[in-house]
Amino acid sequence: MSVGFTTARLRSYWTPLLRKSASLSNCRAAPECLTRPFAICFDSYRFISFLEPHFLVTWGVFFIRCHLPEEEVKTRLFTVWFVIASICAPGVVKASESPNLKELRSDWKMAPANQVSGDEAQVSQMGFDDSKWYSINRMPATILQILQDNGAYEDLYWGMKLAQPGDLWKQNWWYRTKFTAPAGQSVYSLIFKGINYRADIWLNGHRVATRDQVVGMYNRFEFDVSKLIAQGAANVLAVKITPEQGILGEGSVELGDSWLDWINWKYIGYHNREKNLDVSFTPDRNAGVWKRVFLSSSGDVTIRNPYVHTDLPLPATTPASLTVYCDLHNASQKTVAGTLVGKITRPGKPTIEFQKDISLFADSTQEVGLTPADFSQLTLTNPDLWWPYIWGKPNLYHLKLNFKIHDEPSDSQSIDFGIREITQKRDSDESFPAIGTGGNFYLQINGRDYLIRGGV
Repeated sequence: MSVGFTTARLRSYWTPLLRKSASLSNCRAAPECLTRPFAICFDSYRFISFLEPHFLVTWGVFFIRCHLPEEEVKTRLFTVWFVIASICAPGVVKASESPNLKELRSDWKMAPANQVSGDEAQVSQMGFDDSKWYSINRMPATILQILQDNGAYEDLYWGMKLAQPGDLWKQNWWYRTKFTAPAGQSVYSLIFKGINYRADIWLNGHRVATRDQVVGMYNRFEFDVSKLIAQGAANVLAVKITPEQGILGEGSVELGDSWLDWINWKYIGYHNREKNLDVSFTPDRNAGVWKRVFLSSSGDVTIRNPYVHTDLPLPATTPASLTVYCDLHNASQKTVAGTLVGKITRPGKPTIEFQKDISLFADSTQEVGLTPADFSQLTLTNPDLWWPYIWGKPNLYHLKLNFKIHDEPSDSQSIDFGIREITQKRDSDESFPAIGTGGNFYLQINGRDYLIRGGV
């Protein structure tokens, strides 16, 4: 079985893995998870996106070059996926929510930058004419998706039609939207959950960030725009996307969406016959606004990245110890003292409440950890555990955090999380010395041996 043949089929292997990733989190973004990195289900940067298709392809090629049969490749890919998922997500967490977050999901338009005349600052001003731009039916969306939705190309995934758009990645693209900002808050920030690959960001005629700042595949960015926002009025946001430009094997490489000898590599992507080089990618190199965009409006202190670490006294599964983490940012130019108030709920279970007084220096960020050692109520007797579907239900608890300054709310964040513990172990079997020694790797979920099945 050739490497080229197998890498062309690896997508059929990892798609079920991504489906499993979505089901693990019981995530409302599950449909998106089927075509995006596993970390799409988790907004906290504490979860590392090791499970992008690139990662699985790399492991797939490695297994093939070890001369493993195709079914063994599938099984080992699933093992890689499960191991990384288990290590990186000790407690399953659904995306955070807050009444102070407004998703900017409507009234977006897009146009190629080479067809937009005038000063860049004008694109983000109210008087700019975008009537001839492509409408964006849904956000987030890539460049190619928007063009197909607008009828520029039809049935791109039929036959060889994916080659029709040509090199969309060689030019820049504008995204533009209008929104109304709520009035009466101290701090306003724009949150981009993921952009590919570079971007210049403009708001109301002012540059917020440059393409040298906003760079990386699906990286998360947040920018304080308190001085630029029009409170209680219309605002214009414009984002100029620059697709990945580096070419693997041609002297420059960016950490983006490139493939070597991938599916359709003979007719899409970049080709250099003299170097016998074929680097395949979609016509837009998957560039665009990949994840959701939010406007945050709050008091002086904001809450970010709420997370709950769960620990079980295995082999027993009770009591469960919970440690609650979050980042608090004081955006003001003075020291602020306030109270972090938390509440954990689940139907049929007692409500858990806790609070901690915290002082934050001016313009600073502090990670806060609330442990069972300091708050005994974070030790739960007979918790409802998160289980794989074959053993039970993926039970979830709800955490709500509030930060108050002089008893007035500054910011609020909520997440759903599961209580579970996954451990890695090895047995003493040395039956396969040709592929390694040290025993076979296996996993336990909540103290029970978990049988790794194939990824199909």
